[in-house]
Amino acid sequence: LVADLQRRLRRQQAIVRTAAVAGGREAAGDAADPRPRLIRLLDSVVRGLPADAAVIALRPSEGAGDPEFLIAGDIVSAHAERLHAAGAGDWIARERRPLTVASPAVDPFAAGDAAGCSAWAAVPLPGVADGDGGEDAVPVGVLYAVHRRERTCDADDLAYLEAVADQAAGIVVRGRLLAALRRRTRELQAHRDHLESLVAERTADLEATHARLRVADRLAAIGTFTAGLGHDMENVLLPLRCRLDAITDEQMQTGGPLAEAVMATGTAVGFLGQLADGLRLLARDPLAPGPAAATDLEA
Repeated sequence: LVADLQRRLRRQQAIVRTAAVAGGREAAGDAADPRPRLIRLLDSVVRGLPADAAVIALRPSEGAGDPEFLIAGDIVSAHAERLHAAGAGDWIARERRPLTVASPAVDPFAAGDAAGCSAWAAVPLPGVADGDGGEDAVPVGVLYAVHRRERTCDADDLAYLEAVADQAAGIVVRGRLLAALRRRTRELQAHRDHLESLVAERTADLEATHARLRVADRLAAIGTFTAGLGHDMENVLLPLRCRLDAITDEQMQTGGPLAEAVMATGTAVGFLGQLADGLRLLARDPLAPGPAAATDLEA
């Protein structure tokens, strides 16, 4: 009785140490990467059960692909993968309950001898369901305890392994949630940066458009001014032309200062008329259609 109590006490102490490893301050820096903490948990299983080796087979987070194996103790990776691939891992994940094998003779999957072990026990790492039905959650992996000698795992051993599995599942789920959160945060930041660049680009385009509109308004004002100026100049030049045209050829043939003044004035009026026509052409839209064809009024 005393020996049994001492064994139970050591097992409880091992569970406490496992919980400390799973949630201790030394694990704060690798919360997003569960592998270092899971390896420490496996080391605690090797020392606390005790076992010759401990293995965790993690299902991919997407649910497809090969499992990832984390190993502690005296077992090679190929043997650990053979133990899981023999069908034991699928059975444990499907049934969601532990499985113990005391010797190769009673191994239902013939996995123990091929994996280089004589006895082993395995428990599922509970998963998290989307709704309220937590019992339907697919396990995130399987925890194996491997023994090189034949050994029967009792209820206390399974309780210890299930406690470790609960701790390991919490680490895995939290790490995956943190990784997903960081990935979503990066995607959101990239989307925000893209939106900000689009806003900056659209703002620059809008400012350039406003600048072009201001230039167009100024050009339109200049066109209106030049058109009005040319029209007013024509209004001033029209009576001058009329009076110059009223001077007869006989008066011009007399010569003298009058003829010279009339010719100089006519030259100036002609120059101003060309200037007025140029102002009207400056105000005209170059893309507008040209003047209509002349009409023969006599016809």
